[in-house]
Amino acid sequence: MIMFTKLFQNLSPHFIKRLIDPGTYRINEFVISVVNEAKSGNLVLDAGAGECRYKSLLEDIRYVAIDAA
Repeated sequence: MIMFTKLFQNLSPHFIKRLIDPGTYRINEFVISVVNEAKSGNLVLDAGAGECRYKSLLEDIRYVAIDAA
């Protein structure tokens, strides 16, 4: 299922993603805006991180992930 999700994210146009899963689309857009505004050395807390799917976007930024297990 994870492989299908990654394939969908990489190949689907934005308008399809927005129609099929508007919640995830909005979260992704928010994360991208944070990444674009963050500067090297900033600290980002990913609360409810789960599988840390946004970690790869924040390579130059201090990244702390937390999730209830």
